[in-house]
Amino acid sequence: MPALSIYAVLSITLALWAGKDLNWDLLNYHYYNGWAFLRGRWGTDVAPAQLQTWFNPLLDVPLAWSIRHLPPLLVCMLYAAMQSLNAACVRALAMRTLPLRDSASRDWAAFAIGLASLTGAIYRAEVGGSMGDTLVSILLLSSLVLLTRTGAQNSPPLSRWATAGLVAGAAAGLKLTMIIYVLSFGVATLAFDTQSRAHRLRAMLCFFGAAFAGWALFDGFWRLALWQSFGNPVFPLMNQIFHSPFAAPLPFSDTRFLPAAVWQALLYPLIWLFDPHAVSDSGRFIDLRLPLCYAIGIAWLIAAVARRNQHRFDVSTRFLLCGSLLSYVLWLGLFGIYRYLAVLELLGPLLLAHLLLSLGWIRSGQRASVVAFFAIVCLAVLPIVQTRGSWRDESYFDANTPPASRDIGDATVLLGGQAPISFVLPELPENWRFLRIASNFQIGTTTHTELDKRIAEKIEHSTGALLGLASGSELTQFDQELGRLRLVRDPARPCDPIAMAAMRTRPIPAFTQPLMLCRLVQR
Repeated sequence: MPALSIYAVLSITLALWAGKDLNWDLLNYHYYNGWAFLRGRWGTDVAPAQLQTWFNPLLDVPLAWSIRHLPPLLVCMLYAAMQSLNAACVRALAMRTLPLRDSASRDWAAFAIGLASLTGAIYRAEVGGSMGDTLVSILLLSSLVLLTRTGAQNSPPLSRWATAGLVAGAAAGLKLTMIIYVLSFGVATLAFDTQSRAHRLRAMLCFFGAAFAGWALFDGFWRLALWQSFGNPVFPLMNQIFHSPFAAPLPFSDTRFLPAAVWQALLYPLIWLFDPHAVSDSGRFIDLRLPLCYAIGIAWLIAAVARRNQHRFDVSTRFLLCGSLLSYVLWLGLFGIYRYLAVLELLGPLLLAHLLLSLGWIRSGQRASVVAFFAIVCLAVLPIVQTRGSWRDESYFDANTPPASRDIGDATVLLGGQAPISFVLPELPENWRFLRIASNFQIGTTTHTELDKRIAEKIEHSTGALLGLASGSELTQFDQELGRLRLVRDPARPCDPIAMAAMRTRPIPAFTQPLMLCRLVQR
């Protein structure tokens, strides 16, 4: 219990010091998606959060409720306290797998490793905020805790594999990128090589079967809804395969951060250490734990091949190491986006400890060497840059809508540009309908899709006022988008700015000018 309290206090302190979360994803879809799900707006709005409108909203539902009903400080503290459970899981894994005979030394080292897990570049960027990587990681790490035991030489019982699979599958159901860890640690069942091949295959089937059930429980309903509505269960992603008429036949995947050549893939941890832009578009960051795992892992492999390393990992540790390596390989081939390595970053201090102990570079019982290791991992970190705001605002976004908007009554609002503006929609009258006429998955395509037709039909049959909403810095682009629909901003009525206190305290990079709410008329 004292360890959990210390982890929670550290996590909350880091979150409060960083400031109120105002990251791009929160402004674009985290808040809107959760609110829209709660308010049942599936058939009312069209693509207000751009491509991300169709991401599973379950993870964002408690966030949206919290932002609307709780003070910003309390939202931050609750999320930071919850995220600190990652450290509790890492500590439990360390207690079960560290090869330290003295229980006091193992307890102390496990606590320190858990503490170190909270200092990574991803964790410090996301703590107290809406990014789901360090939330669903709790479920994944919990499933690993279920499968590891102190000094284990045999595989856990099949019931344990099924329970762990169910929990891991739930993580993938809430955030689909977690599938790389589910697949990898499922295959890592084979690391329990003291059991028969038949038993290992049964364990793997139990894990994957239960993982599928966990995924279906939290994500199946959403995939079915997308399939029934658009003919693509991951709409609009992978549409080159599903050919939904509601989007261009393109993959809509972000391949900017994948290694461009084999030599880059082989050296990627060292590449991003010196060039963080290779794996992130959020500015410079520094975190040594995964590059160190890479370099020391190679040293361990060389020592093993040269038979200079006689240390043999127990089956739980082999399971962790194999699953982590396979997860990295899948990440390297599918994503290349650094924050999707959140689970490995959290496990990084523990993986390093195992490698260093195996090589004899850290000796059992030498507390000073553990302290030095802990200090290097914790202090040599520059977090990923995420936009943060001031705590002085009374409400989370403190968006002040124009007084005139309250007298409009029924309205259809066209959203333009690519700025993340959907966070302001819950502050506007609930009887308004929101249609996005340009977004981050329509730019660069010339295909006229069924989605475009649906938007045009909704505009044609709209009742009440016709309004436009765009960032002031994108009004010229918005005018061009309106021109395709033979609409213009009403020259007789100037646009009304939507003021946000957050912009006055710490400007949001996405908005160099205020959001503008405009009357529209036929051209």
